[in-house]
Amino acid sequence: ISKLHLPRPHAIALGLFAICLAPTASATEIVEFRSGSVFEGEVTDLTAESLTLTLSDGATMTFALRDLTPFSVYRIRAHRLAKNDAQGHWDLATYCLEQKIYGPARNEFLAAAAADPKRQAEVDAKLAEGAAAEAQMMFDGAKALLDAGEYGNALKGFQMLLAKYPKSPLVAAAQKASADATAALKAENDKKAQALELVGQKAYAAQQAQGEAGLKAKFDAALKDI
Repeated sequence: ISKLHLPRPHAIALGLFAICLAPTASATEIVEFRSGSVFEGEVTDLTAESLTLTLSDGATMTFALRDLTPFSVYRIRAHRLAKNDAQGHWDLATYCLEQKIYGPARNEFLAAAAADPKRQAEVDAKLAEGAAAEAQMMFDGAKALLDAGEYGNALKGFQMLLAKYPKSPLVAAAQKASADATAALKAENDKKAQALELVGQKAYAAQQAQGEAGLKAKFDAALKDI
């Protein structure tokens, strides 16, 4: 049996044609709910209000999008957006901004501007709005930790804010709160160190007393033997 030898360009074209004809596996997606439940399957229908999920056993389930976590809704919709769908990216970015998932919102606004450069000005305005909202959320979260006495975590929160948004109007307040958290953390650590030292001193004193009592008992026993 003779082998068919094709010129390299034709061989490559035939290979690509075969790949195009090859069946592709259906992608499964993780669907997370606000209740904490998680389902995995193929999203076979998606509307503005609901989605239908086909599970691995073939069963289908329909859920309201409002019951899903915002990030899950974002991920599902983002997978179905064409790169050049400026309005689709804009709408998804607006949803993310409303749901306070600022990273995805930024990515989608940038995608909208890339698909339609004429929207750059309004995209810039939305990016600024999102940055301000996220900075405020980060500050409020760190301040709540500070008020709750979680000084270490509060300090990390303020440091993250200052690193991510060094030009935010909240910088001065964040720096002051960061200094307060640092001072409170130092005072807390000093207090713990003092308590630990006191415990150590008491343990040492008890050990010394126990040793002295033992020596006295041995001395008294020796006197009785004289």
